Amino acid sequence: MKRIKIDSVMQGDILFTARPGKTSKGIRFTTGGLVSHAMICVANGSFIDSTRNGVQARNLQRELFEDDEQAFHFRLKIPPERQILAQVIDYARAEIGARYSLTEAARSVSPFRSSSSKKQFCSRLVARVFNQAGIELVPNANYCTPEDLRQSPLLKELTVEFESVTIEELALMSGGLNPVDAMHDAQNAVLEAARSVDSKIESFNDLYALLVKRPETDQVIANALVSSGYLDLWKKEVARHPWRYTSGLMDKLSEPPKLLCDYCIGTIKEAYSGGVRFAINLIQC
Repeated sequence: MKRIKIDSVMQGDILFTARPGKTSKGIRFTTGGLVSHAMICVANGSFIDSTRNGVQARNLQRELFEDDEQAFHFRLKIPPERQILAQVIDYARAEIGARYSLTEAARSVSPFRSSSSKKQFCSRLVARVFNQAGIELVPNANYCTPEDLRQSPLLKELTVEFESVTIEELALMSGGLNPVDAMHDAQNAVLEAARSVDSKIESFNDLYALLVKRPETDQVIANALVSSGYLDLWKKEVARHPWRYTSGLMDKLSEPPKLLCDYCIGTIKEAYSGGVRFAINLIQC
């Protein structure tokens, strides 16, 4: 197994995949393209995409590929200004939780298209987040395919840098709580509760407007936040990795100092993603 090296990817980069499964092959056949899925990188090791489970943030280190699988790495030819990139990332994060629309995804290859909804699919999400910041990757951000994005004249292709995943790492990933999946489940539970009172709710950002417009729904959302475990996810993370959050505990770890230092530097590498919060770890290192 292999994965894309997180140090090779920057915020705003677009990754494309061409999985060997039937769905991926069907998309590539229908669109006449090399790729079937698109995702945008939003932080050091984190990306956001739209799948059948909706829009979610995921960990690039857990995105595994078979040794013979292909992936494609693209970046804007002209680097955007920092505030523009921030808008792109903010919009992508704001869409977390939005539902997937298979029907509208299929219309991307049809000449007959109705007006678009707030729902997402992978290429629409990527195109929209850039379009929102004034960067038009494709002529129609609402209806485009992964291949349309791959062929955007505003993008340049980079060499994909892979690294092997050890058997020990695979065993570690398969055991215990997957914090990313736990967050997905909790977010979806809260959004489903919100949709029970307003079917137009798509993302967490929509909750604010709902509560202002209909304050009587506050208890529904509050109950969902508690019952889903959303408010307690941080406790599980702290319990599993207390050294990440408690000053002095890192000194007691048995790992080589360089490995710990590399971890700390990687954690604070992306200033936009809130690296200052973890600066104390670098001091301990």
